[in-house]
Amino acid sequence: MSNENEKHKKVELNSWNPKKILQSYTQNEVKYSRGFLRCSPEKWFPGVSMQWLPLAHSLGVDILSVSAKPFIGKAPDCKYSYVFSLEQDYITVAFENESVQTILEYVLPRATKSAKDVILEYLAIRLVTSLALSWSGAEAASLKYEHDLNANSDTSIGGINLRFSLNGAPVEIWIKLSKPIVERMDGLWCRQLHSTSTFSVNPSIIRIEIANLTVPPSMLSNYLKLGICYDLEVPVSDSVNLVLDDRHILPATLGIVDGKFSAEVVSKNTILQKIPAGTTKLSFELGETSFDFGTLSEICQAGASFNTNIPVSNDIKIVVNGEQVGKGKLYSHQGSLVVKVV
Repeated sequence: MSNENEKHKKVELNSWNPKKILQSYTQNEVKYSRGFLRCSPEKWFPGVSMQWLPLAHSLGVDILSVSAKPFIGKAPDCKYSYVFSLEQDYITVAFENESVQTILEYVLPRATKSAKDVILEYLAIRLVTSLALSWSGAEAASLKYEHDLNANSDTSIGGINLRFSLNGAPVEIWIKLSKPIVERMDGLWCRQLHSTSTFSVNPSIIRIEIANLTVPPSMLSNYLKLGICYDLEVPVSDSVNLVLDDRHILPATLGIVDGKFSAEVVSKNTILQKIPAGTTKLSFELGETSFDFGTLSEICQAGASFNTNIPVSNDIKIVVNGEQVGKGKLYSHQGSLVVKVV
């Protein structure tokens, strides 16, 4: 321990700067990461592919679905876009620019400009109609094609990116959704999670752990002396542990949202941390936050994110058995994290 301290006194430590190594996210990316972005569109629209088989057969083409992935943010600008209303909300079907040529090549290779417009409009209408007919949700709504509505007046906050192959050639379509539709689908997914949750109804505390060391109890005081520096034996990265109790953790990565830390769960499977006999776990944490059982069930999905409400800094809490026993500052040296007790 003393040798480590002497070694770090002789070198210049670099302050750990989260803003340089962590990815920044928008509030919407974090907000919808636990519901809309985790949903499986193919489960909500079963059999939609089957509705395209007759058309594919009549055209003599092979259509193979590749992926259907939700996204948050703005889709790329597309020349051919078609707007539909769902009650007071809007859905836009946008054909990716390079995909338009692929579609027309196999559907009607020598089509005139006006014929191309009709074909793409028909395919957009057919796509939305097939989605409506295959919708497995309990909520039913009336869809209407808004021929005269300007697709450039885009109010979407996200949507679903569809990728499939047409005779082996890649095709991409963006289904852009307005905020109320995204929130409706987000809430539906979260309610499904809540209905099957096994978590306690009591609020649960999650601690954000940067690293931990196991030390003999008799040496604990050596690690808490003011001014001492020591290596945390982990590389500088965005990796953290979400500590659910003294031993169960979820691996996660840190991010930044509006000047505060966010955390994204890497795996939904908890890890049981083993502490060697005769040692005490010394935990180095950014802070903690609490959740009710419903939010906790949302968070424990791979890819789910949440705001920690902890301001971004290199401040750290030193914790033993869930109790703060000291504080420190994080630094880096030769690619490893170092803590200085303050």
